[in-house]
Amino acid sequence: MTLIPTLPQPLVLASSSQYRRQVLERLGVSFEVDAPTFDERSIPWQGDARSLVTEIAFGKARSVLAQNPDKYVLGGDQVVHLDGEILGKPGDEVEAVRQLKKLSGRVHELVTATVLVGPMQGDERFATMIHSMTMRHLDENALRSYVQRDRPIDCAGSYRIESLGSALFSTMHGPDHTGIIGLPVTHVISLIESALTP
Repeated sequence: MTLIPTLPQPLVLASSSQYRRQVLERLGVSFEVDAPTFDERSIPWQGDARSLVTEIAFGKARSVLAQNPDKYVLGGDQVVHLDGEILGKPGDEVEAVRQLKKLSGRVHELVTATVLVGPMQGDERFATMIHSMTMRHLDENALRSYVQRDRPIDCAGSYRIESLGSALFSTMHGPDHTGIIGLPVTHVISLIESALTP
């Protein structure tokens, strides 16, 4: 058994995130990159956070599989869950500051879904992960300064944990730190192993 299992077909990462690419690169996994075309706004943002983020991750992966039908596609997504409200990517600096003000001084869940879809019809698998994130109490000036520096407008919850965003938090609890970045190594390996199991 090898440390990192290898799929029989090429692997495509359905993401434009340089940080997710770096996770796979550190593992020494051979892969290609293709940005998904799936529109997250096509899904109603309500209900269970796990179900929502999994549906978005599958949408992204399937959109890339349509362009790469003979390959495996690895996809993922994240949302923030705060007292029944689901927060996604802010899209601009104003919304990013608004999201961070909501999270300041409070505990929220960062919900991450990872999916692997293959070339055979119905060849799909997924896993979800939750991290409990406690943000420090920070005033609006500090939050604006952070947003201007890190530009986390394409990040759920408006923070980049792999950059200055780590300084926003007093505690981060969960099963796999790489899951906070958006691509948990433990789930990547288990999904690949599952695809190789007869």
